[in-house]
Amino acid sequence: MNLLIDTPELVRIFKEADQADSLMFSALYPAGEEEKVIANLCDKDDDLKKLYGLSMFYKREAERTAVNFKYESEEKEAEKIRYEYTQLKYKADFLGTTFWFMLRTRYELWGHAVIGLRKGWSIVHAGCELGNILGDI
Repeated sequence: MNLLIDTPELVRIFKEADQADSLMFSALYPAGEEEKVIANLCDKDDDLKKLYGLSMFYKREAERTAVNFKYESEEKEAEKIRYEYTQLKYKADFLGTTFWFMLRTRYELWGHAVIGLRKGWSIVHAGCELGNILGDI
C-alpha cells in the first residue's frame, strides 16, 4: 500500500524540489563564535540542498507577497494575494520542515536541540543540549 508515496500533491512538490537548482539559495551567514561545526553537507546531499533552496525561495516569495498585500486597497485583488501568500507560506514551511527532518535523520542529530545551517553548507550546533531544554523527564 502506497499511502503517501503516490499522493499527487506530494509527488508534485517533491518533483519540483528535485528539479530545483541546488545552488539557488544557500546559507548566507558564517558560523558564529558560540556555534560548533558538527558536519558539512557534501555532494551526496544534493537533495537536501535542493529542499533547502526551494524552501528559502518560497519563504522569500511569501514575504514579498505579504508586502504586496499590506498595500493593496482593492478587496478582490487582496483576496488573490492572500491566497497566493498562504500557498507560498505553506510550501516554504513544508519543505523547510522536510529539510530539517531529513538532515537530522541523515546525520543523526536528534540529540542536538538547536542546529543551524551556515555558509559553505556547514551544519552547526548552537547552544544547549536537548537535556537542558527538556528538564527532568
